[in-house]
Amino acid sequence: GFTVRNGYGYMGGGLYGGTAEHCIISNNVADMYGGGAIQTACYDCLITDNYADYYGGGTAYGDVRRCIIVGNSAFCGGGTYQSPTRNSLIIYNTVDGGGGGSYQNSLYHCTVYGNSADQGGGIFSGKVINCIFANNEANAGSDTYSANMTYSCATDNVNLQSDGEGNIAVDPSFVDAALGDFHLTKDSPCVNAGSVDDSALADGPDLDGNPRVCDGRTDMGAYEYQPIPDPGTKEIWGEWSTDDSQSFVVPESVSSWDELSKVLWQARDAFVRAGARTEIPPSENAIVLSLGAMSVPEQ
Repeated sequence: GFTVRNGYGYMGGGLYGGTAEHCIISNNVADMYGGGAIQTACYDCLITDNYADYYGGGTAYGDVRRCIIVGNSAFCGGGTYQSPTRNSLIIYNTVDGGGGGSYQNSLYHCTVYGNSADQGGGIFSGKVINCIFANNEANAGSDTYSANMTYSCATDNVNLQSDGEGNIAVDPSFVDAALGDFHLTKDSPCVNAGSVDDSALADGPDLDGNPRVCDGRTDMGAYEYQPIPDPGTKEIWGEWSTDDSQSFVVPESVSSWDELSKVLWQARDAFVRAGARTEIPPSENAIVLSLGAMSVPEQ
């Protein structure tokens, strides 16, 4: 991919047409539509801090898949305008008019959070399937305004379509929205709550690149919950060692596999693979957990 930054145009401040993959599109300005891009297919891109005087601060008249669309602004459609959007995160976009996150658009498996507008903080008018709306703000319709929604979650139950099939009005239970982690917890009501047919498969993998249907039925939002199988271990605390005798301590308070996985992520100096304990290079920024026959430290 490449970076498109500080562009300017009458329409399409950053890009006009074509396909952008694994790109950063930022700080571009358009006099009319598409501050970041117009008539552009954007796949696996970061679209941020773009501006359009009229519609589509981030994108207009495009196709958007697995993108993070954040901090864009316009008069209407701060994030996207008439750009079908799939498996994407639409956050903290702003407008003076309608559709802080999106305007007159179709959203599939998107998480729409923290956007603001006069009408429709999350979306103004459009089609919404398998999406999550939370913490959006507007004078009318904080999450949605005049949107056709099914199998979606919105915390603003006043404006959620009560007659839309499969809709719920609850806290989606993100891992840590304040820190930008919009993955779902294992207890989220949005897990296995998406559409019951195979239409989700057509949307492709989730924002992390994981298969969209993980446990028999799709989830709502940009991320499909990835369960970690529990090997049945009850006592897993103790001192774990890597092959070169480096070690880290799992405190006695850890009593479940989910809690252990968090400790391993935090340790960032070893990973467990089929029972082996092996050092990974310090440059690595994550720990890979591939479960197999894993032994328990002696107490």
